[in-house]
Amino acid sequence: MRGIFVTGTDTDAGKTLVCAALLAGAPPTWRYWKPVQTGLATDPGDTATVVQLARLAADRAPDVGLRFDPPVSPHFAASQAHTRIALAALRRQAVDLFAGDTFAVVEGAGGLLTPLNDRETMLDLARALALPVLVVVRVKLGAINHALLTERALGAAGLPALGFVLSGDDDPSLVSALAQHAVLPVLGRLPTWAPDTPLDGQGARLRLALLERLP
Repeated sequence: MRGIFVTGTDTDAGKTLVCAALLAGAPPTWRYWKPVQTGLATDPGDTATVVQLARLAADRAPDVGLRFDPPVSPHFAASQAHTRIALAALRRQAVDLFAGDTFAVVEGAGGLLTPLNDRETMLDLARALALPVLVVVRVKLGAINHALLTERALGAAGLPALGFVLSGDDDPSLVSALAQHAVLPVLGRLPTWAPDTPLDGQGARLRLALLERLP
């Protein structure tokens, strides 16, 4: 299975927008998947958002996996639904979805250590899928700490990581701190998005930077 796992420094870091940019104008072999989604009681969900923003055919973003209505952590949403999120089942589903030469853009929920059950987190899901990780950093106060902590968690777990994508307005202090203290490179920045702005150009630049880092 070829592809990447997209995580963020926290909830609403900009993961879905980065995924949409990566898919906008991408080859038809590129497909999107959100294995676990919460908050569907009040939101159409990230799959629908990616389809709309990237202008994808629905079959390139299959809306399958674990889906929960409450806008809470996946582990808690699952417990409220009297079920348990099992990584083995998600891996089997991923293998079925992304056979052949398909390139998977898999979006996590929340940050890297968001719990999925009583023992495992999004980090464990990335490991189970055996995908290198792309980290989306929301530009805000505290982003330096969040980005460096995420990088260290990836390193401690021995997970392959590709780099950072900054989401939001330009912040020279964040860029300089990551240059001085992070091991991972900044692969690009996705500015604050305005409605009806095409993502194709920005997506093409992100894909190029990403492909240069992939083994």
